Order: sequence, then C-alpha cells, then structure tokens
Amino acid sequence: MPGQLKKYAFINAKLRARISKLLSDEFIDRLVKTHTLVEIMQLLRATYYSFLDSVYTRTGDIKMCEYEIQIRELELYSEIERYVTGEVLHFVVALTTRFEINNLKNALRLWFERAIRGRNIEEGVGYLYREKIHYDLKLDRIISSDSLEEIAYMLNDTPYGRIIRDNAGLVQANKSIFPVEIKLDQYFYDQLTEAAEELKGRDRDIARRMIGIEIDIQNISWIIRLKELYGFSLKEAAKNMIPHGYMMTGEIAESVSDTENITERLTEILKKRHSALGALLGAEQGKGEQRLELLEHILDEITQYEVRHILSGYPFTIGIILAYFILKEKEMDKIITIINAKYYNIPPDKLKEAL
Repeated sequence: MPGQLKKYAFINAKLRARISKLLSDEFIDRLVKTHTLVEIMQLLRATYYSFLDSVYTRTGDIKMCEYEIQIRELELYSEIERYVTGEVLHFVVALTTRFEINNLKNALRLWFERAIRGRNIEEGVGYLYREKIHYDLKLDRIISSDSLEEIAYMLNDTPYGRIIRDNAGLVQANKSIFPVEIKLDQYFYDQLTEAAEELKGRDRDIARRMIGIEIDIQNISWIIRLKELYGFSLKEAAKNMIPHGYMMTGEIAESVSDTENITERLTEILKKRHSALGALLGAEQGKGEQRLELLEHILDEITQYEVRHILSGYPFTIGIILAYFILKEKEMDKIITIINAKYYNIPPDKLKEAL
C-alpha cells in the first residue's frame, strides 16, 4: 500500500493528534453538571472552544455562539482541502458543499418568512455566513427577492437555480419551503455519492458505508418530520427518501414505499446488517415515530462503531478524514446543546438525555 501511505501519512498523523485532544466524556459531564453559562465558558477557556467566552461576553447572544461554532466547523473542512489532492480533494469538496447548502436553506427560510408569511426577519439576518464557499449565493439579494423564480434566476450559474425553479410550485402549494429543502439535501447526497465513487478500493468502500449510514439517518428524520409536521402518510413520506443509503438502496426504497409498515421493514433490514443488534431491535419500543426514533439512535450508534473500527484498523485511508469530521461534529453538537440547555435552564438529567 505505498500509494495509500504516501497519500495519507501526513494527514493521518495530523488528524490523530487532533482526535487525541477531543473533549473527554468526563469533561463533557463536568459541563453538564455546571449551573450557569458563566461556569461553562470558564471551563471552555482551556479548550478549542475558548473563543466562545469572548463571543458570549461581547454579545450575550447564544445564537451567535452557535454561529461561531459552525464557522469553525466549516474552517476545519476548508483546512483539510489544503492537505489532499485528486479524487480525495474532490470528495472533501463535496462534503464541504453541506455548509453551502445549509447556508442557502437558511437564506430561503428567511425569504419565506418575509415574503410569504410577512414576518420581520431582521433578527435572523446576522447569522448568515456571507463568505463564498463554492459559489456566490448573493444571500442578501435572496432574502429581499420578490419570488422564488427571481431567486432561481439569480442562481442560474449554480446547481441550485434549477432545483429552486423546479420546486417553486410545490412551495406555493404547500405553503412551506420544505420541498426545496428536501431537493437541496438530495442534491448534496447525490453529488457526494458521485464523488465517493471516484475514490479507489478501500477508500470507496469506507466512504460508501459511512455516507450510506448518514443517508439512512437523514431519511428517518425526514419521515418523522413529514408525518408530524405535514401529516404525510408513511407511504407518501417514503417517496422523498434518498436511495443511496446503507439500508435504503433504490430497490428497498421502492419496496418500503409500498407499505405502511416502514419501521418493521427497516428493522428487518438492519437486523440482517447488524445481527448483534437483534435483541435491541426486537424489543418492544413503541410504534410509529417512537420506533423510527429508536432506529435513528441505533444508526447513530452504528456510526460510532464504524468510527472506532476505522481508528483501530489500517490507518492510511479516507476513513481517518471521515472519522475526524464525524467526531468533531458530534463534539460541536454537544457543546451547542449544552450551552443552549444552560441558557434555557434545562435540568442536567434532561440535558444528559438530549446528549
């Protein structure tokens, strides 16, 4: 594997050093047990998140703290882009597209609140990231536009213009921006899957597996949202699934969409993939959304298992990059959850459940 060694030797050493500095479970527990935001900020001063103390002291704004964490996460991806080349660079760029799409979705939500619901959006405008990631999205022009068609025209030189144009009618019909959000997320996973297919050998296998599990988690999240927020039947919700998942291949997505027993079908598939989870999956865990939430949790556990497998296996693969991103994102999500919980006086026991 001399090619793999040469390709990943530097980035492997760099990222393993960073992984060793991730916040320990004990430290996270100390944060959970604090009583105030001030205590949390004091504890974070000696960590990667020391910037939060100055942000909160300056603004007193929890959303600005969350925004700054998200910027740091984007910077991590952009930094890794400088250390890789060829198909690996293309794959990391495809991963970074997530931030651009999320930023665009935030702008579209603000446009929808202003143009369709007639609400004041001044408070939310300050949390848009205006630096160019891959394309110039003209975010301020988007939120002040008169229509989705106008927005689509502005974004003609991006992959997003056509997506918005093709789904403008659904937004009007449903009185929700969610149809565009779904299609933007589907585009993200389509282009990410294509980039993964350009990888070679072991890299491709690892990327397929990790992306597939993430897609399954996204699919389950969509089913829950479509049922709870929009009253979709399971069959209707299934039509919006991404077919590149770990469980959710194109064939399985089609078979699932023909039944109202989606949770049972997915559980069946997951048992075959991970026999060790059979007892947990077979336990009585409620019905409908409760069981979907259980599946989402189990898939997250599988992700963590895969990360541990990557870190203990052959070190010179795309896996080290994916493992680092997953672990860092999970850590950042925990910090965001904790500071929000302290701000809103959520008790430690409830906070632990959320983590």
